[in-house]
Amino acid sequence: MENSKKVAKTIRMTAEVNDKFETAFEESNFDSKGEFIESLIDKGNNDEPTVEIEEIEIEVEKKLNPNQLLITLTPPQMFALHEHVTRTPDFAQNQNLLIGKLEKKPWWASSEIYCPALRDLWVRNIELTEKMDESEKEEAIKHNMSAFMLNMFFSHLVNGDIPNANVCAEDIKAFVLDQSKIENPVENENV
Repeated sequence: MENSKKVAKTIRMTAEVNDKFETAFEESNFDSKGEFIESLIDKGNNDEPTVEIEEIEIEVEKKLNPNQLLITLTPPQMFALHEHVTRTPDFAQNQNLLIGKLEKKPWWASSEIYCPALRDLWVRNIELTEKMDESEKEEAIKHNMSAFMLNMFFSHLVNGDIPNANVCAEDIKAFVLDQSKIENPVENENV
C-alpha cells in the first residue's frame, strides 16, 4: 500500500447526522472512516443522477362545442342500443339507404319527412370495413348508435308522432330557411 500522510479533520454535525454516519460506517465494509468518506466523495462526484420517469394516466375533460351533446347511458340502455346496431346485418348500409331515399319524395308520399329542407337533420352512418382496427370499429359503432337515436327522434318529430311536441316540421323548415339567408345573403337577394 502506498504511504500517504494522514491529516486530522474535524467535522461539525448534529447528533442525528453523526448517528447516521456512524451507523452507515459500521454497516459498510471499510476499515477506516477516511476510506468510507473518500468512497462517499467519489460516489458523489462520479454518479450521474438517476431520473425515474413515472407514467401516469390523466383523464382530460373534453370541452364540448355549442353543437355537441354528451349523453351517458345506463348499462341496459347501452346494451340494447349497442346490440341493435351490431346484431343487425349491414346496419349502417341499410340506414344510409333509408336516408338516401329521403332525398327524393315519391309521388305517393305525403309525409314531411321527404322535404329537401330537412335533409340536414339526418345523420349518416359509418360503414364498417375490414381495414378498420378495433378502436376505429368501436368509434364507428358509437357514431352509428348516436345516428340511430337522432334519426329516430327526428323522424318521429317531423311526422308529428311525439305528443305535445313544441316544435314541428314547419318550425324546422323555417329555421333552415333563416339559416340559409344568414349564410348566403347574396344568393338569396338574387332569388
